[in-house]
Amino acid sequence: MSIEKDSLPKRFTQGDFEYEKKKATTPIYFVYPEYVEELKKYKIPISPDMQDKELTNFISRITDIESIDKKIPTIIRLKYINREGPNKGKKAEYMVWYESWNATDKNGHVIPEVSDLPRGYDKGVDVSRSTDSDGTDNYKVEREYWKYNVPFSADKLDEILQETNTDADSVQYIVNGIRSWSGFSYDEFRNLTFAELEERGRTGKVQQPVVLENKTNKTVATKSK
Repeated sequence: MSIEKDSLPKRFTQGDFEYEKKKATTPIYFVYPEYVEELKKYKIPISPDMQDKELTNFISRITDIESIDKKIPTIIRLKYINREGPNKGKKAEYMVWYESWNATDKNGHVIPEVSDLPRGYDKGVDVSRSTDSDGTDNYKVEREYWKYNVPFSADKLDEILQETNTDADSVQYIVNGIRSWSGFSYDEFRNLTFAELEERGRTGKVQQPVVLENKTNKTVATKSK
């Protein structure tokens, strides 16, 4: 009786083992890394959709992280009551922004851009604990919330623009208050108070209000076209 070659068990080579080893040690990047670390701490399963595959692929193909060309298309000022950190329980003003990353691989080929990478905020999580009859603790996510970690200041605004070599006049500036407005100039966004910016939005001295959406896990406000 003859045995078909394809029916035989595969003989693993050293290359197979090296590939699996590399796969196991390749870093995975997440949209909200602090949130993921918090889940890991409580041994709560990480779902595949939490992984930022776009960013993971991008980082895996570059040879020098310093070669990344970063630009900021959108910056947002908002007020929020944080549930942790120095401003816990107090309403404070924060700044969030989105970055677009470009680079080439070791052969000079352009890597697909990473767009709308969120900066200045992450997710927090409240968990509940239950104990099995054998004394094992189990944790369950009860609620999630936003965590903002960059208080707004004119100096910080200038710092992130300089660090990314972003032209200040090319950025879309958004204010999230009672409603969301865009169309502010750099000087207005940098120097006016939050109340003054809201007033400009209410009186129609800027573009139409921005429609709030959350179609992906990367956005807290849409950008005007």
